[in-house]
Amino acid sequence: MRAAERHGEGSLAADGYLRSLGTADGPLSALSPEGVGATHVAVYATLTRVFDRYGSLVMAGRELFMVATIASALLLWRTARRLGLGDPAAAVAVVLAGLPALLPPLALVDVPAALAVPWLLLAGFLTVSGRSTRAARIGAVLAGTVAVLLAPVVLLLALSAAVASLVLGRAPLPGPRTVRTTAALLLGAGFLTGAVLLRGWKGAVGTAGLPDVPDGVPGGVAAAYLAIGCLAAWRLPALRSGAVALVATTLATLASALLLDVLLVCLPAAGALAGALLQDLSDAAPARPGTATRSTASVVRVGAVVILGGVCVAAALSWPDAQARPTGRVPTALLAWADDELPEGAHLLVPRRLRAELLHAGADADAVLPPGAPAGADPSAPVLTVAEGEPPDGAAVLARFEGGEAPIALVDPAPGTPTGEELQRRHSLAAAILANPRTSTGEQAAGVLRSAAVDQRLLSVLAALTARSGIGIAAFPAPPAAPDDGLPARRALLDSAGGEELRPAGAATDGLVTWLEAQRGPFAPDSVEVTDRGVLIGYRYVSDPDALVTRSAP
Repeated sequence: MRAAERHGEGSLAADGYLRSLGTADGPLSALSPEGVGATHVAVYATLTRVFDRYGSLVMAGRELFMVATIASALLLWRTARRLGLGDPAAAVAVVLAGLPALLPPLALVDVPAALAVPWLLLAGFLTVSGRSTRAARIGAVLAGTVAVLLAPVVLLLALSAAVASLVLGRAPLPGPRTVRTTAALLLGAGFLTGAVLLRGWKGAVGTAGLPDVPDGVPGGVAAAYLAIGCLAAWRLPALRSGAVALVATTLATLASALLLDVLLVCLPAAGALAGALLQDLSDAAPARPGTATRSTASVVRVGAVVILGGVCVAAALSWPDAQARPTGRVPTALLAWADDELPEGAHLLVPRRLRAELLHAGADADAVLPPGAPAGADPSAPVLTVAEGEPPDGAAVLARFEGGEAPIALVDPAPGTPTGEELQRRHSLAAAILANPRTSTGEQAAGVLRSAAVDQRLLSVLAALTARSGIGIAAFPAPPAAPDDGLPARRALLDSAGGEELRPAGAATDGLVTWLEAQRGPFAPDSVEVTDRGVLIGYRYVSDPDALVTRSAP
């Protein structure tokens, strides 16, 4: 729960939040792994109000995966015990199966396959319960179906286990031997067909892979699965069907993008087989005369303690600082900036996941829209884009926000370009302000005026004030999070008017504020703030302020 946000994390939580609001967008099939996973998140949130308890959707999603991990551990423990494993061997299985949740960067990884694990274990628990009741069989089928929808590779694991059980005589069918042979051949053909289809259907299955996993780790884990499966098939006749299924499923997806899903889905089986192997090796160790004999429980218990101790030490050494965890600060800062700097009616086009975070932070669903959504009818209201990473070419960057997995930029994809006449008007007004003997400017303000890089609305007001009584322009400060250059200045700090310093409660300050409040659009400032340094005048962003002033001219 304390880990820093990983690349690609939070997609399921975002989709689940949008589903809970009834504003899901995009081609997200309800029966796809992502669609079923998002439904899990939405149902869990409805029952627990998890979205109301966290300031970040990533943290809310991690709670669900923590609950799924705990449920998987309990189900694996009970299933291992019913398969004949002792308490120490079952403990080894639980510890090994829980490694992704204990070690970064796999901690509470949010892919649909992680949610499939508890459903798969529930199906296995009901199957090996020893009481083959009708309710248990129906429950196993339902749980297995949900697991397949979340991770289609579960179907490969089930088909390979069924084929192995038929071939080894663990699941005999009534009738002659040819019936069992035919069933095994049909199921085997289904396994091969499924492996081929899933390998070519990786985009639709949506297995994006586990983020930030070091190179070589998936292949190393797959090799460990093959070794455990082969050794268990040789040493453990009672568990041979599961061992064969582990080997067959791993081999079928070894060169596929589905391998990472297989590593998660098959991990409980590999852990249980590893615990059973330790127990078997301990039972098979002969006692030597003159030496103290060790019981099965003591040997396996030592192995469990060593494994658990190593995992805890590795987790303690590699776990990130608690202050790095996701907090939702970026969406909150973006919304605060938009409230202060954008006019009423502005629309933000935001990618699905970030849109969910913004809505969770309190954004208006009518103002924060998915990409491609139609904007409002007001042509003066800007339609802006929130881009993750580098903004598109030709876009004007209004603000940047750091702190998430990637920088977020608020950009105008089609900023207005002043005509030659409008640009000439800007230069004329700026030159007149600088030439007026009653104008005083700071170094930065003088440079901005010489380049005429000032919003036409603000420039017109400054020109009127200069002609009225003369002003002192201390600076043109940029809004918070905005770049220092690239856009016309929309804010000006005035430190004198009519030769008098502008200070709080001063007569010159009160007169200036009254004059500014009397202005009409589009020249009326959106904000007038009296500070110890002077009066700060500000305008909200519009895409083409020059055209706005031109349209307002008589």
